[in-house]
Amino acid sequence: MRMASIECRSRVPNRPDTGRDRGAVVPCPHTGVRASTCLGVALILLLAAAVRFAGITDRELWLDESCTYYYVHHLFNWPADGPDPWLELTTVPYTVLLHAWTRVAGETILGLRSFSAVAGLLTVVALMYVAARVAGRRAGAIAGALAALHPLQVYYSQEARVYALWCLECTLLLWSLYQAARLQSPRWWVAYALLVVMTTATHYYTLFWLPASAVAVLLSPRALHFAKQWTVTHAVLGVVLLPFIMFIIVPLTGRGSQMWLEDVWASYPPALALLRSCWALLPAGGYPEAYLGPLAAATGVLGEAVGTWLTRLVQWGPAALILLLLLVWGIRKPVARMTAQSAQVSPASGRHVAFFALLTLATLATPFLYSWLVRPAYVVGRYDLCALPALLLTVTLLLDGALRNAGSRIAATAFLLLCSAATTVGLHAVPVQIETPERVRRLQEHVGPHDLVVSVGMYRWFLAYELNRQGFSTRIISFPPAHDRQVGWDNPRAELADPEGIKPAVTSTLTGIRRVLHDGARVWLLWQGDPTGPRWEVDSQLLAGLREAGYDVRGHDPWLGLLEVTVPATPREGRSEPRP
Repeated sequence: MRMASIECRSRVPNRPDTGRDRGAVVPCPHTGVRASTCLGVALILLLAAAVRFAGITDRELWLDESCTYYYVHHLFNWPADGPDPWLELTTVPYTVLLHAWTRVAGETILGLRSFSAVAGLLTVVALMYVAARVAGRRAGAIAGALAALHPLQVYYSQEARVYALWCLECTLLLWSLYQAARLQSPRWWVAYALLVVMTTATHYYTLFWLPASAVAVLLSPRALHFAKQWTVTHAVLGVVLLPFIMFIIVPLTGRGSQMWLEDVWASYPPALALLRSCWALLPAGGYPEAYLGPLAAATGVLGEAVGTWLTRLVQWGPAALILLLLLVWGIRKPVARMTAQSAQVSPASGRHVAFFALLTLATLATPFLYSWLVRPAYVVGRYDLCALPALLLTVTLLLDGALRNAGSRIAATAFLLLCSAATTVGLHAVPVQIETPERVRRLQEHVGPHDLVVSVGMYRWFLAYELNRQGFSTRIISFPPAHDRQVGWDNPRAELADPEGIKPAVTSTLTGIRRVLHDGARVWLLWQGDPTGPRWEVDSQLLAGLREAGYDVRGHDPWLGLLEVTVPATPREGRSEPRP
């Protein structure tokens, strides 16, 4: 009964907790819901929905999204000769939920991506709720507005991948940790543990979030008791998650599927990875960086200097403002004491900012140190998304608390929203891709039912959605053949490290071509890869093998990467059998 009375205790709207009772939960800001509050929430959600659903079907599925489609489409009807389903068990909750969603919404581009859009909207709602419970109605409005226009939030809400759901789960996980630290109630620790299992199964990089959760001791009224609860909870979680880690994560990372991370890690460079993550996660930070290109081009009509200036403003303006707010917040307490106004300074508000800020930094520092000391596992603006909810709440509390003047608070928030809107406009200004549907159309026009299509690299799965939708029935195989047993994993550098291993792949593909085709038939190569990259070096060995075996190879449509290979009626002398 006492706990219930504490939870329902009301307070003055928008006034932070005074911290006099460190054991009490954050009081409810209001005893009722005002009409103005409902209207504000509705407007924020309307804005969030508008930017997430606008142009959601303009772009075709890219490689990772085609993998999502394949696994969702075959989830409960896995083909006997299909890829290994165990390779994608790191996103089971997302795949199952999206499969159920597409039973109603359909497996169209809209059906696949709308699930992420709804998850993005729910993330906005969750952040508004958490901020309002922590600091009041005004903080909730700020958090909701920042999340509604956040470029990363918008981007992943328009992608048929796991990240929008993962960010929502991380927000709920953060709230359960906050409540467990404040109340030290068993039910909140149980909720926290269940959310950890769910979130880790959605994206296993949640494991990097778990050590950072120890900073919640800042909110605990009894630090020693909290430390014991935290240790016991995570010990139990370790036992529960151990099979998942040993039988799914360890084999997955050990088979070379993360070699591409080494190139990404080196491109930051590593010394700047943390700074680049902070920039990407801030309001208006944006990802990928190429989205700033259309913004510069759009503003170039006003002059090149203006375009460059606006681009730099979008890039660095929010970061500079956040640093300024951190400075103001840091000196506010000493200045208040000097002016004998220390009674107006809220210790609890300071603990909240310190908790969310340190949680953000610790969440980023854990994979950073792992990447530095063990192996690369850090991807700016993608795998660091588990830190985004804590960072947005940090910014919200700084805007709401550090800037006491209403005018400066409104101006700072408006500046961040303007920068976010500009970056989001740049996101929508990216030219629409037409490559995949055009390839499917050309295949339907030229490929006969007895021909064979060889998809180099991972392009077979990239085309899977369009091919299935158009009822394309011609046989397709992959090169190297091992790619027929996997979806979404492409490691050309690993293949190049074993040049002798590529020769059997070429021989196997040529033998398969000769076995299924009669003289005069055609083979079509769906080419993928940058001529300057390692993928091209692997795939070009197939072309060399075809020419060595006497096949006539010519570019039917070089722009689309469609090569026509004719099987000669009489192979060259001494070359009737394929050579390695």
